Amino acid sequence: ALDSDEPILKKIYNNMGHIYYTLGDFIQASVYYNDALSVTTPVILNTVRGSKEGIIEIATLLNNLGNVLFHLRAFEEAQNFYLRAFKVKRHLCKEDETPDYSNVANSLYNMGTVCLKMGNLEGSLIYFQKAREMHEESDPHALQIADICSQMGNVHLRLKQYDEALQEHHTALSIRKDVLGPSNADVSATCHHIANVCYAQEYYDKALSFYNVALEAHEYELGADLVGSIYHSMGNTYAKTGDVEKAVSSYRRSLEFKRQSQPISASVARTLRNIALLVKDTDPAEADKLISDTLEITRAVMGTDHPMVAKILVDKAKIQLRTGTEDEKRAACKCLSEADRILMSVQDSSGKGSVDLRALRKDLNRCWKKLGGKEVYVAAESFFEASNEDGSEHKSLLLYSSSEH
Repeated sequence: ALDSDEPILKKIYNNMGHIYYTLGDFIQASVYYNDALSVTTPVILNTVRGSKEGIIEIATLLNNLGNVLFHLRAFEEAQNFYLRAFKVKRHLCKEDETPDYSNVANSLYNMGTVCLKMGNLEGSLIYFQKAREMHEESDPHALQIADICSQMGNVHLRLKQYDEALQEHHTALSIRKDVLGPSNADVSATCHHIANVCYAQEYYDKALSFYNVALEAHEYELGADLVGSIYHSMGNTYAKTGDVEKAVSSYRRSLEFKRQSQPISASVARTLRNIALLVKDTDPAEADKLISDTLEITRAVMGTDHPMVAKILVDKAKIQLRTGTEDEKRAACKCLSEADRILMSVQDSSGKGSVDLRALRKDLNRCWKKLGGKEVYVAAESFFEASNEDGSEHKSLLLYSSSEH
């Protein structure tokens, strides 16, 4: 028999876990969910005996712990809890005369999502496909199927399987339009995904067409994040077609929406950087201001020694070198020196995140070459330091003469 306090304790712990999960405190949430699991009778945990309701509670707890660990980026542990939840749910279906496999499918979907986060793209497709088949048995037009198709479409895109990606996204679009209507955020997001595939295929006119369709719903229905992302994608597409004016206009529109929700974010930094690189020829002063803002945000979000900071420092140096003044050359050298320091601290030469470190080092070396070499900067700095220490007057030391390189 169960201890008389067990159901009450389990409910309290579970509710506390849910509260902390909602607040985003995933560590505390995991503590309470584990406490709820610890007071559960072993007989029920083994799913050999026990009420159906009790076993469902166990499956829910296991799934909740998987969600918490997923947010904590402990993906292998999350996968383990999702797998345990899957086994419990599958056991219930085998014992039930009228089984509902949708919960089993949800566990498979969660396992596919973990595989995706761990970089196991082929594995994620297997789980997603099994989840899809289970949902289709009960309701071929369920919104869960559209969610799965969207995920599968994104995986196929990453695998550069463009035809398969388009097929999955169009299936998701058809279901969502039928169930939700055309003016819906999920419908717009699906159009965005289709446009991204067209962009990857270099079908830029088609991509722009779907981006515009994605924006047809009212902006307040879509949300600032989605609208900002769509405008950013449009900017990328116009840049690819060589329409700089429309690209810059789209990026600026993107910033308006992104700053509404996350003014200090990597997403805002990316858009600022793209504008800076596009206007550096026509308005180097604005480009320098934009790239400086990009640098400040990136340091705040990623830390001062992240390779992306080095990449932006090189961008800033390139912009400064376009003016050709001695002060700007010295400022560019300082940027390159700082980028050099960051890259020297990174041991993995293959890359970190979205930064190609090998390509970045080559870019950095090209910039140093334009300045006559890193050694010239070091010698110049030593000269200035020595002159300042002894108080002697000196004329500015030119770092290089453009006619020599």
